[in-house]
Amino acid sequence: MTASSPGRDVDALFVALDANFCLRHHAVSSNENDLSLSQGWAYFMEDRAFKAYLNDHKNNVQEKSTCLNHNMVNMAEVKSKKGCDATGVGMVWHKKLLQQLDKMPPSLQLNLCHQDLTFLVPKFHLPAHITSCQWTFSFDWIKGIGRTDGEEPEHGWANLNLAAGCTKDTGPGHHCDMLDDYFGDWNWKKLFP
Repeated sequence: MTASSPGRDVDALFVALDANFCLRHHAVSSNENDLSLSQGWAYFMEDRAFKAYLNDHKNNVQEKSTCLNHNMVNMAEVKSKKGCDATGVGMVWHKKLLQQLDKMPPSLQLNLCHQDLTFLVPKFHLPAHITSCQWTFSFDWIKGIGRTDGEEPEHGWANLNLAAGCTKDTGPGHHCDMLDDYFGDWNWKKLFP
């Protein structure tokens, strides 16, 4: 199909990222004492590889957002993390994406050389951003986007936030297994409401 053909976006892939700051996890037990039953088979990646990657990049500094009205990423380092091994994650993904992908483990690297990428901010989150971001990253200006809002990850947080109290003090394996169950349940509910 050519760039001007009417069906060129029919098979477009939407990748949405979001952060949840309610699902904190306290540093309880260890992987040796509390193994995950799935070990990376479901929604979490294999723990040893993940921890090794984090250790290799522990000195990397998260680029601060210049979007002054949206401080969640900038304030993430300020919030108390004492006794936690997870507090939530957010990233400024569109900046230096290719350089960031080069730092990822080979199994997670994507070849984006011949891909047409468009970075957008989901509609619910857009008003929290400064005006220039609202104009640059709005779904409303993209031809053929339809009624997509980009908020699919957000839809599950209310359901998953209920798990926060049950999972924050579990061992690392139990924590991952419980959240895998919640994520699987949420995906099942989307198929059969």
